[in-house]
Amino acid sequence: MSQYDLPYRIVKAKGAKTAVFIRIEDSEALDTFCTQHGNRDLLVSVAFYESADPSSRYLCALCFRIRSSSLEQARQSALEVVYYLAENCGILEDSVELSYTGGGIAPDDDDRTDAGTAAPPEIVISVPPAVFGGRPTPVMPVLNYDLARQMSTDGIENLDIDVYVRDHFVPLPDSINGATGRFVVSVRVRELRYLDPKGILDLSKQPRGDDFFAIGNPVWAAEEWFAKVIEDEERHERRQSQLRQRLLHGGWQIPPCVRRLHWADLPQDQVLEACRIIARFYPFINAGNDETWYHLLRLDRRHDIGDHARLRAIIAFGVENPGFAGCQHPLLQQFCPAGGCLINELLNELKNPRLFV
Repeated sequence: MSQYDLPYRIVKAKGAKTAVFIRIEDSEALDTFCTQHGNRDLLVSVAFYESADPSSRYLCALCFRIRSSSLEQARQSALEVVYYLAENCGILEDSVELSYTGGGIAPDDDDRTDAGTAAPPEIVISVPPAVFGGRPTPVMPVLNYDLARQMSTDGIENLDIDVYVRDHFVPLPDSINGATGRFVVSVRVRELRYLDPKGILDLSKQPRGDDFFAIGNPVWAAEEWFAKVIEDEERHERRQSQLRQRLLHGGWQIPPCVRRLHWADLPQDQVLEACRIIARFYPFINAGNDETWYHLLRLDRRHDIGDHARLRAIIAFGVENPGFAGCQHPLLQQFCPAGGCLINELLNELKNPRLFV
């Protein structure tokens, strides 16, 4: 077994203020919890914990959420994520866990009496940490966030990238989704590949009883990928920490590129990205949540975003993972002044430190 096979996950009911730690192999405890809550609108943590204590060491599974107005589009996007993981991360298809929330109406679905099926479909793709040799590290949410962003950049549609807080929960398989009236069910890759939307929808009519708490088996290629990518991510995090120390020590300033985001007329497809940059930068300079909200709400008024739930998710991620997007970020490059700025100078100094001062 891996050095880091941690035995606990958290389960809770949607909207509840309290949660319960469940030992992975304790099926009776999970059944009792589900019964107590009517097996409805239940969630399970993406994180695996060392003990029944939220401050204990924890591992995070890789997790990707597909949301679309079309079940067929969700199916295609989920398969693209599976193929991407195999090709770029060495994660085999049989190491990937998929769950479907029961939403969406198939084009030829005659069962229109179930109004719950009109809810948008969602497919969750996850990979247990044992598969890729996961280890406790605070940068895991950022790594998952960056990987999802890269997938989106490479053309995979319908990925929700604004979900990667530490307390990240996903629907619990075999529980009832209150929005759809159907079960959240585990789905096999081959089913996703060969079933049409109606066939996938039909899977959610009853629980499937799969072992969705399976720890997973190590995959050498995935372990090799993770070792390299986590080393790069942690190196970047150290560089960000050094930049932050120097910036705050010298008296922080808002770089021109970030300041321009507040008042520039941005295309609609860049507005949320501007929010993500701002939501991470202001905590980076120790600004409070109210200050960050102020700037995002100004962007909301200018561009009529209207999705406050997403804005709250963006701020939650930014507060937990403060950082500067970097001078090479495509959106910030549009507003970079000639000759750069203080942050550009500090970054260059960190990359090429002077021998003598």
